[in-house]
Amino acid sequence: FDKGRKFAVFVGSDDKIARLVHEGTRPHVITPRKARVLAFESHGEQVFAMRVNHPGTKGRKYLTDALRLAI
Repeated sequence: FDKGRKFAVFVGSDDKIARLVHEGTRPHVITPRKARVLAFESHGEQVFAMRVNHPGTKGRKYLTDALRLAI
């Protein structure tokens, strides 16, 4: 690089949930949007619920990790 020159790199994704995966989420409540109940499998059993208290997720910094590998 020449002295005095600046550069910028933008890392991103068109995926709607990319930021949530990258940054993680706080604990939050999940409620059904298109149905009357949520339906999912837990420990091999079918579960139905009106709401679920999600514990949140830890961020997986895959966007900046990929940038570091590329550099």
